[in-house]
Amino acid sequence: MMMGRWGGGPGFNGGHILGGMPLVGIICMLLILLFWGAVIVLAIKFVRNKNLKGFMSAPAEDSALTILRERFAKGEIDAEEFLKRKEALLIR
Repeated sequence: MMMGRWGGGPGFNGGHILGGMPLVGIICMLLILLFWGAVIVLAIKFVRNKNLKGFMSAPAEDSALTILRERFAKGEIDAEEFLKRKEALLIR
């Protein structure tokens, strides 16, 4: 008595994909989990890196003023030049 493809006869493959090979299904599932895990890890790194750059970088005006103060402290420019350049930077 032949039961057909799904009836438990000779054509029955035990309910596993690809002819009774459950290992293939497990490997596919692990690859999918690995892929989504990598996507999540990369997204977290991107967000953290973006946030750290925002907190660590000083605005351009502050760095320009810092350089101006350093030049004044080293004696490269006098007080009049310092005030003139500082005013020009703050107007921007």
